[in-house]
Amino acid sequence: MAPGDIPVARPVFSPFLQTEDGTDAGAVLLTSLTPEQIWTRGAVAQPRESPPGVPVPFEPAADPSLATLTPARAKGTDIAITGTDIHTVWTTNTGVWYGLGPSFEIGVVQKTPEAGAPSIAVDGSGAPMVAYTVGGPRPEVRVAEQSAKGWRITPVTSLSACGEGCPPATFLALLGDEPLVVVADPLSGDLIAAHRRGGTWATEVVASDVTGGASLATSGDTAAISFFTASGVAVATGGPGSWSIEEVAPVANAAGAASTDAVQTPPGTGAAVDGQGTIWVAWEDGEGIHLASGAEGKIQQIETPDTGGGVSPTVAVTEDGASVYLAWYAPEEGDLRLGTYAELPDLKIGVPSPAPKVVTAPGGVTCGKDKKPVLSIVAQGTAFDPTCLVAPAGTPFTIDFDNKDPVATVGPHNIVVAKDEASTSTNPIFRGELVSGPDTVEYKVPAIDAAGSYFFHCEVHPSMTGTLAVISG
Repeated sequence: MAPGDIPVARPVFSPFLQTEDGTDAGAVLLTSLTPEQIWTRGAVAQPRESPPGVPVPFEPAADPSLATLTPARAKGTDIAITGTDIHTVWTTNTGVWYGLGPSFEIGVVQKTPEAGAPSIAVDGSGAPMVAYTVGGPRPEVRVAEQSAKGWRITPVTSLSACGEGCPPATFLALLGDEPLVVVADPLSGDLIAAHRRGGTWATEVVASDVTGGASLATSGDTAAISFFTASGVAVATGGPGSWSIEEVAPVANAAGAASTDAVQTPPGTGAAVDGQGTIWVAWEDGEGIHLASGAEGKIQQIETPDTGGGVSPTVAVTEDGASVYLAWYAPEEGDLRLGTYAELPDLKIGVPSPAPKVVTAPGGVTCGKDKKPVLSIVAQGTAFDPTCLVAPAGTPFTIDFDNKDPVATVGPHNIVVAKDEASTSTNPIFRGELVSGPDTVEYKVPAIDAAGSYFFHCEVHPSMTGTLAVISG
């Protein structure tokens, strides 16, 4: 650092984006949101092992090949959740990779520098399958299925000769109990769907004159495929052999794209379908991100404020259709954003989830009134129990701390004590070591001479707060 520079603190338990010798590298990042609106940001894979005592959420695997990852070599990621298992897939210049977590173990599906953005689904037995397209004179769409002996790779169909935008992104979902694969051929303009029945793959052209931006979603026996045409954004609904195509909206400028480090990202759409058959379509244009929904033939646009300039939208909906989630990238700010659309007060789509608000812990007024010591506390579900601790003034004391939250899914917890909330970062009285759960620890706290009410929280999850009452006598 140059003289006078102020060092930037490394965020607690953030993934490593450098090799052990300090060389800049890439990582496969992962984030999740709790019902309490707290983000856990970690990784699937990073270019080095985490140092002892420095946990990273989801316990990422170390992959030295990520040392060569650049924006131009990052082709795409996808994720599928089954129970507590997190299935991930990504494509780089070294091939198609798969990771299973938390406490990730990773492996290569196929080594190839020519694979496009992948997609992943998990069948009823819990076995993952991955779809991707490999470039070449005749680009080939492939499906890889995991077995006890490794990955079984099946060519599904071929595309026209590779041109601009090749190899394209490939999309995979289960239609009923069988896989459905969708890809837009960038040269011929055909939207191709391949469906497996009884071990045999059948291919059909769903639509022609498609300009890209395809996306796929299924629910039961209904599929929805969104895509761009020369005039706007459209959606195909139905299933193999029976597709209905509807234009959703004209597009102001489908050629707009995000550009970072000289990497041009093609415009994209997103599709979702709920258990009642309601279709949701998201897309980008020169104005930002848009969203529309409705039954077949009755799709109408929904207002999406605060999404101007956004690109790369994806959309998901709960099975009952009560909540819709829209994610996109804001290139000007460099932010990945999430908006929620639901019938709830004071909640509108396009507004990023706010930082958790820190409030005075329940019981702050009565905490310590009975003067009985309370020095055992549990951290679970990103909350403290109890939120009131009581200790004697002028005497060192011990807090029995029990962190029941697994570090792989929530991250570590600790206790920081200060006179008030503002002092936790500038002038803490006590800062406990981070505890990677599930685990217990005894915090040895030095004597606090002045009786009164003190504030404590977890520095990793600031919404976890409480009151420490220091009592004389």
